[in-house]
Amino acid sequence: MQSTNFDKKFYDQAYYSKHLERLDRKDRFTRVKTARVLSLLSPGKGERIVDLGCGIGTMMILLASSEATMFGADYSPKSLALAKKCFKREEPSRIFRGICCDGRMLAMQSGSVDGVMAVDFTEHLDNSLLLPTIKEVYRILKDDGRFVIYTPNNGHFFELLKAHNFILKKDVSHVGLRTMKEYLDILTQAGFSISNHYFEPTHIPVFNQVEKLLMHVPWLRNLARRRICIRAVK
Repeated sequence: MQSTNFDKKFYDQAYYSKHLERLDRKDRFTRVKTARVLSLLSPGKGERIVDLGCGIGTMMILLASSEATMFGADYSPKSLALAKKCFKREEPSRIFRGICCDGRMLAMQSGSVDGVMAVDFTEHLDNSLLLPTIKEVYRILKDDGRFVIYTPNNGHFFELLKAHNFILKKDVSHVGLRTMKEYLDILTQAGFSISNHYFEPTHIPVFNQVEKLLMHVPWLRNLARRRICIRAVK
């Protein structure tokens, strides 16, 4: 696995331009992702939920209607500034709670959080960052607290194209693409129990129906598994 990690300056407004457009349009990609994460996390009213690597705050914003208390954690001040701006625009009646910190040293008390979501985040971390980050997530969660991971599957057809910069552009910041087994092993070694794990197809209509069929074909199934979805419990 590539070991390069990216400085926080890498994640600037230019990097997030596509994310901002998607949030503005509430496009299908964003709606599908939100529904899947909501199903896994099931945030309840008054619960304390952390969006780990929150970026521009998309998940904080779109899950705010659950009336959980949302915290956005990101090590990039520029990301948090964008998240605050977007949150205030989309949810003007709610309080923005942003925490600028490294995932390996989350600025929250032990056992103080009901849920943590890592949405399109863990693929940006190599193992030298991911392993201590998961230990920190375990630390801040309450007993029976949930940790949700939603991330690309490294064996999907799109990722193979990206790896060769063919048709789809390679994302150089995706230094931590993994298999489902790798995630499950890392989580169980950190002390988590796995309450649910499965694959989802892409958000693209028609294409995702083909993927669902191919998931049942042994020699093709991994090419059709677009998203890794995991719910782990402390």
